[in-house]
Amino acid sequence: MTTLAGGIAERLWTRRRPGRPDDWSQRIIDGAYADSTKAVDFAGSMSASAEETSAYLRWLEVGAKQMVANGSKAIEAVAHALLKDRTLSGKKIEAIIWESRGFVLRPEGPVRISRTR
Repeated sequence: MTTLAGGIAERLWTRRRPGRPDDWSQRIIDGAYADSTKAVDFAGSMSASAEETSAYLRWLEVGAKQMVANGSKAIEAVAHALLKDRTLSGKKIEAIIWESRGFVLRPEGPVRISRTR
């Protein structure tokens, strides 16, 4: 599912972006080709027929779309940080995701951020 999520997230984000290039859809398809190929190979290795592979891929895509929809705030927060910093460590990505959900990541684990007025 996570292999398919990148292309799905990019498609959703680009669709909302004003001034996107005319060939934006093809660029995403081209960029996600390697991930899509991995997903097809994986599904094929888990299936006994082409019909089963197709059904498994559809199921994975539905799950990936739901994962992206449920994590859109976190995905956007990580994307903005990547645009700013160009590279992020796994720890930094984890902290950004927790923060997008209203937590701060401490050594002992995530702690909900209290909102005082």
